[in-house]
Amino acid sequence: MPVDPLKQSQLREEIELDSRLDFAAVHRRRSLIPASSSLPWVLVVALSFLCIYLYRTASDGPGFNNGWKTDFGPAKSALRIKQVRFTGSPAFTENGTFYVPNSGPVQYVGLPTPEIDEAWHHLTKDRYIKITEEEAKNTWPENYRDFWDSNYNAYIAGLDLFHTLHCVDMLRRVLHSDHYGLKHHEGDLIHNGHCIDQIRQYVMCSGDITPLPTKYYKSLDSNYVDSDVPHTCRDFDSIREWISKRIPYDSDEELVS
Repeated sequence: MPVDPLKQSQLREEIELDSRLDFAAVHRRRSLIPASSSLPWVLVVALSFLCIYLYRTASDGPGFNNGWKTDFGPAKSALRIKQVRFTGSPAFTENGTFYVPNSGPVQYVGLPTPEIDEAWHHLTKDRYIKITEEEAKNTWPENYRDFWDSNYNAYIAGLDLFHTLHCVDMLRRVLHSDHYGLKHHEGDLIHNGHCIDQIRQYVMCSGDITPLPTKYYKSLDSNYVDSDVPHTCRDFDSIREWISKRIPYDSDEELVS
């Protein structure tokens, strides 16, 4: 049976079209192979850059180790982070006697002695300093002029750390008021109340969530807290050194408010 030339021509065109489509599909698949195989490496590089950016942002941004917005700007250079194991946790002997096995290298509590008084003086001395007008303006831009002290002809400020330590020392002295000759006037009661509330707010603000375990004592037949655990702290000595350097070497003046 003779073949229709028109149908034969259409068949050849369909075969050629199918061939071209198959070739195009193969070419597309081949062109996609390099891209798909390199995609994981592109993602790895992108994620690496993202991690570096986030790390630098977290490291350089405000925080416990770099200082918050409310921290005194010039003092941020003194911030260092260290782990400190607390001391002074109580324990109990076999007969239930209360004692402190690890009181630390410096004694801050106990019956008053010149050594204890000197230890507290070292913590709280030079807690108020003169700051420049620029520092005052940067710290309290809206009302910095309210803090001008005409008696000293300067702006006077202190770091809350030392103010709170002063409050702790004042309450320590109240426990031994006879020794220190303290009289319980109304003003003293108000000051002591201020100190208690200052410490409360300071502790709540710090929000330390270091876990404290409890230890079983046979003599008590119960557990008791063990607070001698490591804490992550700002280096106190570094801050102490910074504020002491702000006191003029040729001046015996101590600013106390």
